[in-house]
Amino acid sequence: LADEAEVDRAVCACLLELLGGLAASDAAVIRAVDLEGTAREQVAKALGLTANALNVRLHRARARLRTLVLRLCAACLTHGFDECECPPPTMTGNPP
Repeated sequence: LADEAEVDRAVCACLLELLGGLAASDAAVIRAVDLEGTAREQVAKALGLTANALNVRLHRARARLRTLVLRLCAACLTHGFDECECPPPTMTGNPP
């Protein structure tokens, strides 16, 4: 269980770093819903979105984050996140 906690911390540190490679709106919605645990209804209201529109935005933001993870963290996915040496994200905006 201690090893699991260490891996969780390493993964979280990596993902927090990668959020900087996303558009600000994508990073904000992931932070609010996934990292801070804010209710989707509350996030949708704050952004002036319907619940459905927020779900679509969150899905797309997660897909962009997934693209960054796969592009920049290939070694970590294979060997683990313990000693991550991934380059920092350099892209901003919407990845292809």
